[in-house]
Amino acid sequence: MLRMRQAIHFLLILSLLFLAEKSVQAEPIGIMENLRREIVLLPSGAPDRNQFSFVSFVAIESEGQVVSIMASYDDPKTRRPVDYVELYDGSGGLLLVGWVDQFGISRLAMDSGLLRAEGSELERVLVLIADGIPL
Repeated sequence: MLRMRQAIHFLLILSLLFLAEKSVQAEPIGIMENLRREIVLLPSGAPDRNQFSFVSFVAIESEGQVVSIMASYDDPKTRRPVDYVELYDGSGGLLLVGWVDQFGISRLAMDSGLLRAEGSELERVLVLIADGIPL
């Protein structure tokens, strides 16, 4: 009886591992470079900024130092003036990416390090933080 229970548990664990592996493989992760040329991982579904046209680059300064940088991009196939934005800290670390998906829903992904209570060090892994609303 004990061996049968162990065999069932073993098969369940193998099945779960197999399913987990399949779901991970089915969810491609995007990559990009921040302004410091470091690799940043994007959540699945985040678009490639190269499919958009560059609109503007704005540096926000405080007391003579750049504290934030925003780059905005447009998808010429839509009527919106901006469809994709990137927000960086003053040193070029990517903080967040926002975009409007193909259904007109706004999406936002933020560096996972900023979501942790113990600190705000960038981890260069962006996670989808909320479902958006149709625009």
